[in-house]
Amino acid sequence: MFLKLIPVLLVMLALVSVALFFIPNETLVSYMGEGSGMKGWVTAAAIGSIAIIPGFVAYPLCGILINSGVSYSVIAVFITTLMMTGFIMLPLEAKFFGWRTSIIRNTTDHLKAQVTCLKAGNSIPPCKMENDVLFYFLTGEGTITVDNETTKIKSGDCVVVPHQADSRSILAKTDLGILAVQGLK
Repeated sequence: MFLKLIPVLLVMLALVSVALFFIPNETLVSYMGEGSGMKGWVTAAAIGSIAIIPGFVAYPLCGILINSGVSYSVIAVFITTLMMTGFIMLPLEAKFFGWRTSIIRNTTDHLKAQVTCLKAGNSIPPCKMENDVLFYFLTGEGTITVDNETTKIKSGDCVVVPHQADSRSILAKTDLGILAVQGLK
């Protein structure tokens, strides 16, 4: 089966490489680089929501983008929306599953990846989650407590809280930007 994927993978990587050749690195970094902030996340979410790229091509593409200067937080938003939403494929999906089911799947899957901000001194109170949650801390400093074990966190840190954890909470020491990706069981 893998051998059948090699030609598709090579063609997709060639097309991506050609596209990246024509996009100046400065443009890529200004829209999606480390200092792009919300503009980078929105750009990544928009591209990820409309792109039709299979996962086996998306992951090597992300490696290329990182080497070109795109930030990890932007890559996280891109890959999450790419894998969870499919607005371009919505009519085809609706043909098989119906409009109602397709719209519900696309909108609820998209909501499982969210960016939130906690102002300094505020917190997400202790709670138990039904699903595994990946927290990627985009900006700021604070602490995360999982099952009474508190860990300091800062911009660039990533913490995965498994659904088996009895509770988790987050406290913002400074304004804290968080990308939370909730997995499915």
